[in-house]
Amino acid sequence: MTRASRSIHWSKFFAVLTTFLRLGGGLITFLVQVRFLGPHQFGVVGSAITVAALASFVSDFGMNTYVMRWGSAKPERRDVLISLDVIVKAFLSAMLLLPCLVWVHLLGLSAHEERAAALTIIGYFLAATADHALIGLRVRSLFDREMIIVAWTTIVSVALVVVAAIVTRDVLLTALSFAAGRALYLVAALHAIRETLAGFRTTARGIFRDGLALLVAAKVYAVDLILSNATSQIDVVIIAFFVDTASVGRYVVVTRLVQNAIPIVGMLATVYMPPLASLHTNGKVDDYRSLARRMNMEFFALGIVAGLGVIVFGRLATPIVFGPAYDAVRPLWPGVGVFLMLKVLGSAYGLQLVASGQIRWRVGTQIAALAFTCGALVLLLPLGGILAASWILAGAALICLLGYGEGAARHYKDAVSIRLYSLVCCATAAGIFVAFW
Repeated sequence: MTRASRSIHWSKFFAVLTTFLRLGGGLITFLVQVRFLGPHQFGVVGSAITVAALASFVSDFGMNTYVMRWGSAKPERRDVLISLDVIVKAFLSAMLLLPCLVWVHLLGLSAHEERAAALTIIGYFLAATADHALIGLRVRSLFDREMIIVAWTTIVSVALVVVAAIVTRDVLLTALSFAAGRALYLVAALHAIRETLAGFRTTARGIFRDGLALLVAAKVYAVDLILSNATSQIDVVIIAFFVDTASVGRYVVVTRLVQNAIPIVGMLATVYMPPLASLHTNGKVDDYRSLARRMNMEFFALGIVAGLGVIVFGRLATPIVFGPAYDAVRPLWPGVGVFLMLKVLGSAYGLQLVASGQIRWRVGTQIAALAFTCGALVLLLPLGGILAASWILAGAALICLLGYGEGAARHYKDAVSIRLYSLVCCATAAGIFVAFW
C-alpha cells in the first residue's frame, strides 16, 4: 500500500469517527432535553434551533464547498480563502442574528424563554462558524486533528447540557450551557487555524472587497446547496397536503432515520476532495482517473451493502424499535433502502463533479430530480400514498446517480467503469422494486 493510500484510509477513519461523535453528541443532548425539559420548554429549544439552522443555511452561501474545492486545488490561495470564509461566515451570522431574535420575540414567549431561545441561536451560530474554521484542517487532510477537537469539545458540551438539564430542568440554564459549550468549540477551532489567521493581512475595505468577491464566486455553489437541501426536504412538505398526520409521521420516521446516514457518506466523500481537486487542477488526468475509479468502487460496494442492510434489518427491527404502532412502515423500507443505495454511489460521482469544477452539471441534474420529485408526488400520492413516496424518493436518487455519473464519465472519459457500476445498481434497484412492490 502506498503512502497516499494509507493517508486516505486513515483520513476516512478519522472522518467517520468525527461524524459519529457529532451525531452521537447531538443525539444524547436531544434525548436528555426531551426527557428533562418537558414538551413546552423543549419546544422553545426546538423552535430556536430550527430558525437558527435556516439562517445558518443562508449564511453558508456555498462558501464551505467553494473553499474546500479551491483551497485543495490551489494551495497558494488556501490561507486567504480560509480566513475570508471564517470572517464572512461570522459577519453574515451576526447580521442574521437580529432577524432571528425578532422572530423569537414574535412567538409570544416569556422573557425567560426568550433569553433561552436567544442563547440557543447564538450557540448554534458559534458552532456553525467553527465548522467553517475546521475546513482549514480538512483542505490539508488533517482529519485526525479535527477529530480530536470535535471529540473533546463534544464531550465537554454534552456534559454541560446534560448536567444543566438534569439538575436544574430549566431551559435558560440549559441554553446557557449549550452556548458555552459551542463557544468553547469555536475557540478550539480558531486556535487550530491560528497560523492561517495570523498570516492574513488586509484592511477593513480589503475584507469587504474580497469577501464580496468570495460570495460572488461561490454563488453557483450556493445554488447547488439550496437545491440539495430542497430535494431532501420537499417530499415531507408535499406529502403533508395529501395524507393524514399519522402517515406523515410514519414516513418521516423511516426516511429521516435513513437520511441521518448521509452525513457519514458525505464526510467519507470529503476525504477524496483534496487529492482529486489537486490532481484535476494540475492536469494529472491518469492519476485523477485512477483515484476516482477507486472511490467509485468503494462507494459502489458501500451503497449495495447499506441499501440491502436497510431493507433486511429495517423490516425486522421495526416492531422492536418503534413498536406495534409503526407496523405500517415496514413496506417503506425497500424503497428507502434503494434510495440509500443509489444515493451513496451518486455521492461519489457528485463529489467528482465538485472536484473538477462542474457545478453547473450538478445544478442541472438536481433541478431535474427536484422537478421529478414534485411532479411524481403530486400525481402518485393520491394513488399509492406514502408507499409510492418512498419509491419516488428512490427515483430522484436515480436521476442524480445517472446525471452525476454521466457528467463524471464525459469529463474524464471513464464511461465504462462508471456506467457499469450504475447499471449494476439500477438492475439491483429494479429487482428490489419487482420483489417488493
